[in-house]
Amino acid sequence: MDGRWDFFFREVGVGCFKPGGASVANDVLHIVKHILFGLNNLLDTRSPSMADACYFCGNTATSTEHVPPACLFPEKKDLDGDTDYRKNLFTVPSCDEHNSRKSTDDEYIQLILVHGYFNNKAGHNHFNSKIVRAMTRRPALLAALYNNADQVTVDGEPTVAVTVDRERFNRALERVVQGLCVKFFAERWSKELEIHTPVLLAMDEPDADKVNSLVSGLSKSIIGCLDGVERRGDNPDIFWCQLLKDKAKDRLLCRMVFYGGFDVFAVSDPRLRGERV
Repeated sequence: MDGRWDFFFREVGVGCFKPGGASVANDVLHIVKHILFGLNNLLDTRSPSMADACYFCGNTATSTEHVPPACLFPEKKDLDGDTDYRKNLFTVPSCDEHNSRKSTDDEYIQLILVHGYFNNKAGHNHFNSKIVRAMTRRPALLAALYNNADQVTVDGEPTVAVTVDRERFNRALERVVQGLCVKFFAERWSKELEIHTPVLLAMDEPDADKVNSLVSGLSKSIIGCLDGVERRGDNPDIFWCQLLKDKAKDRLLCRMVFYGGFDVFAVSDPRLRGERV
């Protein structure tokens, strides 16, 4: 998806996101037009084990990878009492390229996700501990994030908008979805995926209100479809997900919730892929 995607920082640990750019409205309208159908017919299916193959590329696995990345989960040293947010993290087989060599992308999505406007206290605390330390050690992280920053006003309050690398963000989240597919379906998803984040709001587009209304309706429809579907993840304050796949393996629906308030949806559907149904 082309165009600029920004987010605002209100205060340390709290943020909200917005998109801009001429093509955003058309892209979102296209997604909404083709997704709102038949979601209630999605079924969970499984396939044989892939213990020796990388979760993302299928090459020989040389290690295991956390999905989502372990860096999103606060470390014990940053938590009070007996709180442990790294219980039973999901792991999948991985090659080097899709484990250690993607660590910078993991750091990038961590920096974006931890600033979600509706994030819970655990998310805010994660920013105030690990993220602040990381930016202190590596100020280039903060400099890159604030490159081309704009002064803006949100809800009457002055703040700043910074550009999000949407392609990089989506690519990293697609890897998470593929890892979840391998974890729970024992196979990669071979079709194209659309990553959709309803917390990204259109604010500068001519049809911004219409786009935001459609996205809100889409999100509610998907959430309704997933009502009653098992929520997976032993650390729901940090991450939980719901995942469904149809019998013919042509449609996939995934909802991921980070820090209690940052929703990410992944959808794969024949109509979105331009296939005849």
